[in-house]
Amino acid sequence: MEMENGTSENDPVVIELAREWKKQISALFGDFQGISQSAERYYIEHPYQAAEFGMDAKLYQYIRTALEGLE
Repeated sequence: MEMENGTSENDPVVIELAREWKKQISALFGDFQGISQSAERYYIEHPYQAAEFGMDAKLYQYIRTALEGLE
């Protein structure tokens, strides 16, 4: 929704969403970096699967940039 509204990946609202998303993924799976790398590999090998879940290249890059803002 933020991306569709034109909100920058570096906007504090988006950074906070990325922080919360990372926190939730870490709580579920433990190793955020490991699960992120596994998901990347999977979707590179199965790009149509990503599209079924609403994840296109533009959205993926938006999320990735927001997550990089946490570092």
